[in-house]
Amino acid sequence: MAMAHSTIPPSTVLILKSRSVRGTWAPAAWGWKVSTYLWTKSISAGAFVLAAIAIGFGFVRGDWLYESAAPLVSLFFLAATVGLLVWDLKRPDRFLSILFRPQWKSWLVIGGYILVIFGGLLMAWLMIPVVRVFEAEGPVMLLGAIFAAMSAIYSAFLFRQARGRVFWHSSLTPLHLLVQAMVAGASVLML
Repeated sequence: MAMAHSTIPPSTVLILKSRSVRGTWAPAAWGWKVSTYLWTKSISAGAFVLAAIAIGFGFVRGDWLYESAAPLVSLFFLAATVGLLVWDLKRPDRFLSILFRPQWKSWLVIGGYILVIFGGLLMAWLMIPVVRVFEAEGPVMLLGAIFAAMSAIYSAFLFRQARGRVFWHSSLTPLHLLVQAMVAGASVLML
């Protein structure tokens, strides 16, 4: 049995089947501040978690990179993260409103508290050698690592609230952000 050949070339069929999904240009949903915010937050969280793992499991002890440089790097990039977050708000006074009059269903509020608690634990870790309360090092590092990981992943839940952003609706996005934080923290510590 002979097959019938179409007189329309295959390239024309593809053109006929394609359609325009969006006819107008639209600006990006967010600019460089949000991208940089995700980057600085990843470095801060990753540097802390890696240092906590290295010290907590006894891989290093007394190493300046993990006991001094890592918490300072983490604190610097956490401050940059909070600065970018406040700057990105149309009215920076809203950041205090978010903290003092919280709407607990908002991931912006939850994330703000995660960042504040993480910053407090970071400061506590840096103060341990100064005040010589070395028995607090373990609990502070454990809680700090938990809140560092939470600060790395809460953006997945925050951006999931933006319904038009398909990437953020994946159930693997929190894991992706945690791995991204570990890579970013390790990269900066290697430098």
